Amino acid sequence: YRIVPSSYTGEYFFNISFATEAYQLQKNILSGGVGEHRIPGSVEFFIVDEENFNRYMEGKSFECYEYGNFGSGNIRFNMSEGDWYVVFRNPARRSTVLLDLSAEVRAEADKDCVQIVAPETSIFEHPRFDCGETIAIEGIATSSVSLEIENEDSHELTPVGGEWFYIWNTSGLGPGTYQITATCGAAEDRLLVTLVDVSPPTVKIDIPSEGDIVNGGTITVKGISSDNVGVEKVEVAINGEWKTASGTHSWEVEWDLAGLPPGDYTVAARAVDASGKQMMDTVHVAINGTGHAWGPSIVDVHHEPDNPTNTSNVCIYANVTERGPFSITHVTLFWDDGTITQSAEMFRYGDNPVQERHEEDPLHNMSNEPIYGKELGEFPSGTHITYWIRATDTANNHVVSAVHSFII
Repeated sequence: YRIVPSSYTGEYFFNISFATEAYQLQKNILSGGVGEHRIPGSVEFFIVDEENFNRYMEGKSFECYEYGNFGSGNIRFNMSEGDWYVVFRNPARRSTVLLDLSAEVRAEADKDCVQIVAPETSIFEHPRFDCGETIAIEGIATSSVSLEIENEDSHELTPVGGEWFYIWNTSGLGPGTYQITATCGAAEDRLLVTLVDVSPPTVKIDIPSEGDIVNGGTITVKGISSDNVGVEKVEVAINGEWKTASGTHSWEVEWDLAGLPPGDYTVAARAVDASGKQMMDTVHVAINGTGHAWGPSIVDVHHEPDNPTNTSNVCIYANVTERGPFSITHVTLFWDDGTITQSAEMFRYGDNPVQERHEEDPLHNMSNEPIYGKELGEFPSGTHITYWIRATDTANNHVVSAVHSFII
């Protein structure tokens, strides 16, 4: 670098105060631990214009002002209007320097001044936001401000206490870089903001509903979708075959079920936005058929223990299997003590999730076979219990078992 003597001219006065602390990480040879060793701090300080800052970042020779190497101090200087970079540099290889600084900038009161202070930016990149976000633009100015945002009409703003702000709604704007320009009299400040599409679309199937039963023919799949920029397309699939729906925000597709055998099916819808991001929704339906005697098969229903007493923990078990193309959805137990009939869903052992059986469970030492069970507990001596089950599949086919009983 080459130090250029400062002319100390310019309408802007700077007063920068700073202090430093430094430390090195050192390893204890006895314990092996790592600790901080505090040492006096020091940094290099210099000022460059935009051209020389770029040369500095590229590792080329550059010219700078106000060069110094300090641990703390106050630096005062004047500069003319333009882009200036105040650089604090740690030349040490093994020391970390903590820098605490404050900066005061003064200008003539009768001169037009304007600056965009938010959204915040850095010397390396401009702010980035998701498309559709609401962005607060804030700044300072000596008088009225004309704010122009690329592809929008200008906005006239009146500062309060020297501060102004504007809320920018980016809904409907696509990805890209947008220039914001604030003008106050002869003064002007600019900021580039990049909008990126990081949010996937949303999609929801309204028709059919989860668990619907469709009796052949055709099915209409309808729903809605949305995106912060826009939905490019919506596709619908039944068991993996995709078709493009008509519409995007409100969409639908007619599906001919001919050729699809009765059974359980997954209906899926996926929305795709302009950036290729996707979101999916699914529902499960049963396509039913006629002329079939389908329904679950009840293989066995019994109670344990076989001869319960008034201290027995009575459990009812049922072995129910699928028959036909449909899955079992409910196995319901009904029991009657002579005064009231009650019902409850039976729990499927080995599924949803694997159950760790209590030591009083009659199946405590048996493997978790997929058998349905329900604990009824204890009954008084002399109680006469009758019970039966009803099993239902996804097509709402159901079968009812024979009635069983026991006496306490």
